[in-house]
Amino acid sequence: MAKKKEDDSFKIYNFCGAEMFAGKKIKTRFIEDKKTGKFIGYYDGEARVIENRYQNGHSLTDYFVIKQDEDKVKLNDFLTHFVAINMNEWLKKNEFESAQEYAARQTDYAYNCVMKYLTSKAVILYQSLYPGGIFDIGDYDAENQTFLLKSDIGDVVTIVPKDKAISFKQDYSRGQIGARNFSFSVSGEKINLDNIVLSYKDDNLVARTDYPYTARDNDYIAKRSFSVNLDARSLNQRKSAIMKHPDLDIHIPETGRKRDKTFAVIISNENYEYADPVMFANNDGKIFKSYCTKTLGIPEDNIHFKNDATLNNIRSEITWIKRVASAYGDEAKFLIYYAGHGIADDKTQTQYLLPADGYASDVATAYKLEDLYASLAETNAPVTVLLDACFSGEKRGGGMLVSGRMAAIKSTQAKPQGKLVVLSASKDDEPSYPLEAMAHGTFTYYLLDKLKATKGDCTLGELFDYVSKKVQQAVITNPKPQTPTAAVSPEIQDSWRTQKL
Repeated sequence: MAKKKEDDSFKIYNFCGAEMFAGKKIKTRFIEDKKTGKFIGYYDGEARVIENRYQNGHSLTDYFVIKQDEDKVKLNDFLTHFVAINMNEWLKKNEFESAQEYAARQTDYAYNCVMKYLTSKAVILYQSLYPGGIFDIGDYDAENQTFLLKSDIGDVVTIVPKDKAISFKQDYSRGQIGARNFSFSVSGEKINLDNIVLSYKDDNLVARTDYPYTARDNDYIAKRSFSVNLDARSLNQRKSAIMKHPDLDIHIPETGRKRDKTFAVIISNENYEYADPVMFANNDGKIFKSYCTKTLGIPEDNIHFKNDATLNNIRSEITWIKRVASAYGDEAKFLIYYAGHGIADDKTQTQYLLPADGYASDVATAYKLEDLYASLAETNAPVTVLLDACFSGEKRGGGMLVSGRMAAIKSTQAKPQGKLVVLSASKDDEPSYPLEAMAHGTFTYYLLDKLKATKGDCTLGELFDYVSKKVQQAVITNPKPQTPTAAVSPEIQDSWRTQKL
């Protein structure tokens, strides 16, 4: 292992104080080359540095921590830690990268190559730290002429002829046989160990996980894999960057309309401090804003657009709406769009919007829909609310928002007041899904699709009927039904379908 002394060539930084590795806190520090300004590795207290490697022009820093006690780190812990830290760095968009350059770097092919490269790299580093070997040899199966090699990342089987079996086991136990090449495949955040090549005298023996093993240990042999905990926000950014955007994102109708008495608040909460991101929410809000200006004719100054809005941001926008309503009186008309997480109170089933700084498990950090509707009713103006969110406790795309929750909540829909129309993406106990091929929420995609087809000249009834039909038909690809709903205040129950955005 290369060693470097502390001298004037390097500047050392504390790295997050301490880092959890293999269940223990390890003090770690960055090392920066003063001449180039580049980070060249970590200083672990014993002056051991692992320097950068460069692949395809992109720096892959071998972020790495060495335990400072005598306990051996498990290979599985080492691999997942090493690969995750490096991949999370690679997934980040560099501040000097354009969106096009970032997308070009983040192809599926490049993703898989880097994951496999880092995994192989981690194995090599692990072997240099612990020369004793990765696999423990099991008993010989004379019927199949195979040895089972066991490790904490999985077990492999290697064929060894019977006449070489005794010497093979003896030589393996003496460390005279080593794993030279590891073959991995990648599936999302999972890395599969496919096979290894064992260097043995003049022979290379291939040990495989998919060998058709037939002996009594058959159930013990399986395809081996381990999962890497990658940053959800970076993965979502990557997915959005490489997604091909649909025609309705690019060719937005420009109608020349001017609705200078219509005001819009658009909130798209994709990235959360304490919850998983909402896939494509920021793109939903961005494109909807473009339709508001170009197609519906709402002036830019009349639109407040906020990505990843906090609780105070949301409160501020409601205050702005009230001020505008007070200034414009009966002439004002409002449009509210929200894409993001919704949650419900476990005890009361009351519905809330989850701000970007809110906790899904704590409704006190969220914005109650009843309060929103009451505030909008105070304006005494026509208001249309479009909610691409669900309130069942599920995430966009599946899974529960709160860890440990096993079933969806059947929330109680807040009742609109005043002159309020609310079009929601799903029923109270249903999820709201993304349309991944189109980089939008399913509800928002068909909402935009109708606005594009009609150039914004459609009634709320026509808009809702179209969106509802299309979203429900998406059940052929979604695991659960999604049924959009319309909730209307009693005052306009008989007239809302003829209104327009």
